[in-house]
Amino acid sequence: MNKALQSLEISYASIDWARADTAKTNHWDPGFDAERCLVYLKLGPFQRLFEKPNNFTKRFYHTLYPLPIEHWELTEQLSLYDDFCNIAVDLTIRYQATLNYIKKSEADLQEVNKYIKTCYEPLIQDIVNETLLKLTDGAWVRTGLTAQEHEIEIAITELLLGQEIQADALRHLS
Repeated sequence: MNKALQSLEISYASIDWARADTAKTNHWDPGFDAERCLVYLKLGPFQRLFEKPNNFTKRFYHTLYPLPIEHWELTEQLSLYDDFCNIAVDLTIRYQATLNYIKKSEADLQEVNKYIKTCYEPLIQDIVNETLLKLTDGAWVRTGLTAQEHEIEIAITELLLGQEIQADALRHLS
């Protein structure tokens, strides 16, 4: 029993706790709100747009616009070394518009998610292509594609967050 306890202590001591803690904290929490809804108030000439408060009672002069969490799937292909190596990027982007984004954009409240896809798809494709073009040196064959995956994820998330869109990008290179 004492030897089993001793081996357990040795294996427990061999765990790199600093690495385990950073693995937990590296995940990005975008702060989505499944119940997010905007209220458009129009009473005569008076108009106002605001987020729906917790204790909200709808009146005849209110129009509610839900802001759902959208799932966006993108796939990009890149051929390297004269078509000897093909790399596919599968992106799943979850995003949700915020009140600040709605106020500063010209998007229609009912079509805001389509508007975001239309506006930001070329920029996201540029980020992916720029990252993948760095693979032409061949060093990724030894190290793998994890660093490039993480770079794509962070760049896309920062792009959308800079525009007041809550986002989380999940990626896979193969």
